[in-house]
Amino acid sequence: MKWKNITIKKYQLLCEINQNDSIVDIEMMALSIIHGMDIEHYESMTLAELEKEIKAIQFWHTPPLAKEGSTWKHGLYKYHFTCNPKQMIAEQFVQLQKLLEEGSIENMHTILALLTTKKNLFGRRQKVTIEEFEQRAELFRNNMSIEIGMGHALFFWTYFLRSYSSIRPYLTAAMEKAVGEYGLTLPRS
Repeated sequence: MKWKNITIKKYQLLCEINQNDSIVDIEMMALSIIHGMDIEHYESMTLAELEKEIKAIQFWHTPPLAKEGSTWKHGLYKYHFTCNPKQMIAEQFVQLQKLLEEGSIENMHTILALLTTKKNLFGRRQKVTIEEFEQRAELFRNNMSIEIGMGHALFFWTYFLRSYSSIRPYLTAAMEKAVGEYGLTLPRS
């Protein structure tokens, strides 16, 4: 077993394991998440069997490596990742900011869904409804390998943090200028 076999959902669950528990409990929780079995299954094993199972999942103690790629294929569709600011719309930028404030690991699948464009076999862009967007986020959460997700997430977070610090003053100045033309005032945060 390797990180390429772990979905974003399983990775999120692994990150939630209480590290204050005993080492054996932590490892059994990890086994339960990775293999999708009840923890009682591992509690009923002999120590030799449990030790063998734990050795098979030692990869989870090192962070997943990011895998490169600009697309992810699932079924008949390809999902193209858009990290170019010229292709982003303002609403995407605002939603991404909110999601990052709530937690980047917990919202990785939603962030990735915001950053993708769905295309069919012929390369035609598919329109996205709110319901379809939520389904896309869950599709990513349940099916996308953490290696692929982490690659795009790391690139985006690095880019976003740098661009946000330079874009925010510009957007604030533009808003103040636009509001000033109409004689309104902006609330200060």
